[in-house]
Amino acid sequence: MDTEDEIKVHYNRLLRTIDRNYRKELHARDEDMSKLRERINEIDQVYRMELRARDQEMEDRLQAREKDLNEMHERVRTLEQQDLVATDRARHEVEDMWEVRWKDRDRHLMERMRKIELENQENIEKALAEKNEKWVADWAKRNKELLDRLRKAEGQPAWSDGTADDTSFLYSLRL
Repeated sequence: MDTEDEIKVHYNRLLRTIDRNYRKELHARDEDMSKLRERINEIDQVYRMELRARDQEMEDRLQAREKDLNEMHERVRTLEQQDLVATDRARHEVEDMWEVRWKDRDRHLMERMRKIELENQENIEKALAEKNEKWVADWAKRNKELLDRLRKAEGQPAWSDGTADDTSFLYSLRL
């Protein structure tokens, strides 16, 4: 029969093992998230460079048009206004497109994180349930006499053969 200290040591080891495994999983998930952040940052930088290049190209076009159209002053104003409107529209379209992409990316990442957390919680619950069932079965096998006394106290027949009936009886006592 285990002493109280041995039981405490057993559960302390069990909790440390579960904590260590959970920390490992969290660390792995954090590493995955940091890799994703780095990748997203790289993609963001590339798109920002493309946007700057596009803006520079638009500015160059505007300057070339201004030089070529100095003779027709009225037409230059009209063309500048049209070009500015097109530039703003293109900028807004790009910004809107990126806002949609970022929202989709965030939503997908949050869904993935929720799934990972749910899977981890289910795994922990399954592991704890398996350990509890094994402990109750082992306890019933080792302590048949005590189990018989508990059955007598509860008004049930005092027999113990280490079967599932012993386990269900122990669970009914809410040990």
